[in-house]
Amino acid sequence: MTPPSLGTLPIQPTPLAGWLLNHLVACDAAYPGTLRRFLTASPLRRQCMCLGLSELENDAPSKLAMRLNGDHYRGSLGHADPVEYIAHVLLNLRVRDVIRMLHPNAIGLVGTLGKLGAGPLSRMEYRTLVALHTEPRHRERVAVLRYLPQIARQAIPIILALPAPYLGLPALQRIRSVEQATDFERSIELIKLVIPDTSDDELVASLEALQPSTSIRDWTRRWISKATRFWQPTPTLDPNEMTVLRNAAAVRDAARRFGNCLETKIPQCALGRIVYVEYLPKSCIIELECLASGWIFEGAYGPQNTAVDPETIKQIIQKLHAAGVQIRAHHMQAGRYNRVARLAGALDLFRDDLDLIHDDLDDLAQEFADAA
Repeated sequence: MTPPSLGTLPIQPTPLAGWLLNHLVACDAAYPGTLRRFLTASPLRRQCMCLGLSELENDAPSKLAMRLNGDHYRGSLGHADPVEYIAHVLLNLRVRDVIRMLHPNAIGLVGTLGKLGAGPLSRMEYRTLVALHTEPRHRERVAVLRYLPQIARQAIPIILALPAPYLGLPALQRIRSVEQATDFERSIELIKLVIPDTSDDELVASLEALQPSTSIRDWTRRWISKATRFWQPTPTLDPNEMTVLRNAAAVRDAARRFGNCLETKIPQCALGRIVYVEYLPKSCIIELECLASGWIFEGAYGPQNTAVDPETIKQIIQKLHAAGVQIRAHHMQAGRYNRVARLAGALDLFRDDLDLIHDDLDDLAQEFADAA
């Protein structure tokens, strides 16, 4: 059978550069046709060649030649140049035989190479791939690769980053980067923190039951919205006057009674950023922001987010301050000059509460009236 000409062979347009191009050029010089055959080879053969060449040392090619069935190198094939021998083996021996000679303890490596496509990886990625298929501690992780019809380049580091109980298709099909895998791991940690009774088995079963269109973001949000406890410590307050909303159910109930958007703040509470308190003497919700140590008063909101009267806010601030909650200066010692901020055009709409820009004008007016 006449071999096809170069013009009839499908060439995969994969960019070659760096270490791989240097090695291929060296092999082509010692064994002419190596570069052309690499460009026209099947994806599996190309990945086999890339894997082999990733272990080629410029200063000691004989080491790799010896690993590739060294008895043939020294004897029957008669190749004096180790680079020539390496190129011959990588191009002509069965891929399975090449992998067996390079890494006899590897399990499933040939199958993984066949799913990677034609694009070359970095040398470090090939070393990671070998470690994944040869080290016993990775057996559970590498087993997942068997169920993937194709293996994207980022799948390997993602599998290494995912926590062991979640090494399955439901997570792998939704996570696109190592960064997302790390975020997912932190999400699992947070879910267990705010729902202490949940288990890995429950979370895995929940992932497996997801509809294909459901994202990890939606899944995480659903679990966090079930928080049975918020993990941040809360200030010690008089329970007869202030009730801390300590879980998602309490926040949801308050949102229903006050007719506001408090329910949307449950994720912020679960993340440990905000604490909400219900003020009983005058029905309103107090928002406290969590600091590295302690809390700071952010605001108070009435039903339907109506404004709370200044006198009530003043009482709330005094009681919170007595309980150790931090209060911004413009709510306390600098409050006398809040009106000057407005007059001088120094009002900060992100910080200053217009309802608190007041003083005893009504009392002063009454004094004038009495004096008259």
